[in-house]
Amino acid sequence: MYNEFDVVRLKELSIDAIHVKVGDIGAIIMVFEGEIYEVEFVNNQGKVIEILTLHTKQIKKIDGSGSLITNFKRLKNKNV
Repeated sequence: MYNEFDVVRLKELSIDAIHVKVGDIGAIIMVFEGEIYEVEFVNNQGKVIEILTLHTKQIKKIDGSGSLITNFKRLKNKNV
């Protein structure tokens, strides 16, 4: 189970996904029952590109601390 503000990577696309792809980085902004999460995805400037409702099987928590944008830049540079 994940918590609000956990930074995650998208493992599996949602039917509703328009502007994100597998591997994109987001932050959980809301937790629902049944392992369902509202996840906000941003670009490297910190601009929100999409908010999706996803199941735990569609995301993977990223280790590390700091803000979403800090993690985004760090992981994009590492190509993790």
